Amino acid sequence: MVETFRVTMPVVTALRQEALEESHWTEIQELVQGEIDVEKDDFTLQNLIALEVEKVQDQIIAISSRAKGEATLKKDLAELREHWTGISLQQFTKQYKDKEGMFTCGN
Repeated sequence: MVETFRVTMPVVTALRQEALEESHWTEIQELVQGEIDVEKDDFTLQNLIALEVEKVQDQIIAISSRAKGEATLKKDLAELREHWTGISLQQFTKQYKDKEGMFTCGN
């Protein structure tokens, strides 16, 4: 039992990733071929052991890591949008010689 606990703990850590969204949960549940609802009061470590999550541990950890990366990208993109909203690139560009549709940056 101690060995099973030790092997299952990385999955528990991965499943606690706050960035996991519905699509990630669906993917994980397809991997384990069962329901995982960590919000349920009666969800326990035994549920994970019964699903044999250790067999797909690497995939679950990869999904969790990907979810974290996606959340970071979404946050960064939102910050970029906020920063650039209302800024016109025409302020920073000028026509390049006589070339239609070609511009240079600068004053």
